[in-house]
Amino acid sequence: MATSSIRPRLLTTVAFGALLGLTAIPDTPALGAAQPVVQSPSEASRPTYQNTALDAVAQARIALQHQQGRAALDQVERAEVALLNLEEIKRDPHLTDALRHVEAARAAVNANDFGAAEQQLAAVSQDLTVAFVPKAAPGTMHIALGAPVYDPSGKEIGPIISFVFDPDYAHNGKFYTIHLEDPALPDSPLPDPTHFPGLRTEGYTVTPAIQTPGPTQREAVVMEWTDTNTANTTFEGTARELMRVQLNSDSHPMGGLIFDPSAKPGTLDWRPQDEPGKDRP
Repeated sequence: MATSSIRPRLLTTVAFGALLGLTAIPDTPALGAAQPVVQSPSEASRPTYQNTALDAVAQARIALQHQQGRAALDQVERAEVALLNLEEIKRDPHLTDALRHVEAARAAVNANDFGAAEQQLAAVSQDLTVAFVPKAAPGTMHIALGAPVYDPSGKEIGPIISFVFDPDYAHNGKFYTIHLEDPALPDSPLPDPTHFPGLRTEGYTVTPAIQTPGPTQREAVVMEWTDTNTANTTFEGTARELMRVQLNSDSHPMGGLIFDPSAKPGTLDWRPQDEPGKDRP
């Protein structure tokens, strides 16, 4: 299943926390970071660590955009812990490469070279896209979580916050995303399938935005996607909004999406349900 831009307002990941920190000032001492602590991970924890790694990289890149060195370093460390745990579960050359770029990003942030840190984290995003997404057919495009997209004027407007598969994706084809939109832009919030012919938009409804205090700078949108053919590497199916929330900042987005890795099929925590014991149709 490949992902591509759905409309200019879509701000590219994933998924998934507040970016509180101090702006790094040139010629100040390097920002220290404790050595990551890796616990004994299990295969059931893989989705959790994947989501954490994607979210942390996206959050670190946002922090760098706002010159928040301390916040970026915290998120780099968070990504490193998640990647080390994934490496403990199963070795993958793309994860090894991602860890190398994470270490380089940490060094760049400590040196107050935010441009170099961004380049390293962009490479991490690409590594994780390859590591976490099934191999695509030739010519298929993938957008890395955390990769920038632009509005029609060429202004960079942000990243996807979160991307997570339904635990029963193999049977129901469902997955979930969080992205940001700029309500001030003139284009319609309805999906435009012109460059995404597999998306069926009939019946798509824009949900009323949940109001929050202060001026609205962005809206976070939780989406449920239903892929009608999980056997191929493209998307054919439908999407629906589950929730839209006003945000009074562009750097403190909605947090991550995650399913309880310890939940069992049929329990309330297993996957979204309209009624206990009955999966959503």
